[in-house]
Amino acid sequence: PEAQIDPPFTPDPQSRAMVRNPATRPAAGKGKSAHFVFGGGDPRLDRAAATRRIEIERMLDLHGMTQVQAHRALVQFMAAAANDGVRLVLVVTGKGRPSAPDARGGVLRSRFLDWIEEPPLKGEIARVAPAKQKDGGAGAFYVFLKRNSAGGPPRR
Repeated sequence: PEAQIDPPFTPDPQSRAMVRNPATRPAAGKGKSAHFVFGGGDPRLDRAAATRRIEIERMLDLHGMTQVQAHRALVQFMAAAANDGVRLVLVVTGKGRPSAPDARGGVLRSRFLDWIEEPPLKGEIARVAPAKQKDGGAGAFYVFLKRNSAGGPPRR
């Protein structure tokens, strides 16, 4: 029997654009962010963080880093925070400069929202919320870590 050769795979140009440009991806639901961490949780926690009823225990500033450096720093920072039982951190991504008039922000800000949905970060994060203006506004995020983590010490 003759071996059959499949034709080379050519992806649909529409789907390639969606992968390359997060702004073209369909939203998870009307009025909701496509990111899991914004879809639920307790908005009272955001207010508690903004008014310091919940202390921001650590801060990571990603300004001036490349995507590779920022991702590595974020993973290491979050692992250390989770291991130490930290409950709330502030991650400063910067607003960035939109490359197109309809873009929503910089590369690190956009990539941060993707990174927190991937292992190992997704397993440690309970909720992420945009920071209030005094903490960095649109260029920063409150990151609430889960209270209990397998293998780590109990959370405070």
